Formats: sequence, structure tokens, C-alpha cells
Amino acid sequence: MYEELIEYYNALKLCGDCEEIIAKLREYLALIKKDSVVAKKVSIINNSNDVNVIRETLFQLIFYIFGKYY
Repeated sequence: MYEELIEYYNALKLCGDCEEIIAKLREYLALIKKDSVVAKKVSIINNSNDVNVIRETLFQLIFYIFGKYY
């Protein structure tokens, strides 16, 4: 799961128009199992339009999931 999130993170670092990537990321996040920490991070991503906020929150989410499951 975290591999896909890393791909989205890298795409957000390189994108010019990030709307399509953000939309796909939000669709992907809707499908994953969520504990309270993941749900909070997903909520931030879903409610923000600032690419920097989304990218930073996604970074935190990747490390949380990696630490928890791997």
C-alpha cells in the first residue's frame, strides 16, 4: 500500500497541474482501511486544496503506514 502512496507523493513533487493527481489520490485513499491516525490524515488531504499541505500530509501518512505495517 505504501508503495502506491510513494508514487503519488513523487508525482505531486513533479506536477505542474496537480488536480488530476490529487483526484486520483483521493479516490485511492477512499479504498484503504483506516484507523484513527490514517482517517485524520485522509481528512486533511480531502479537505485541502493546497498542494504543499497535501504533499506534507501524504509524506506523514507514508511514514506512519510504513512504521505500522512494515
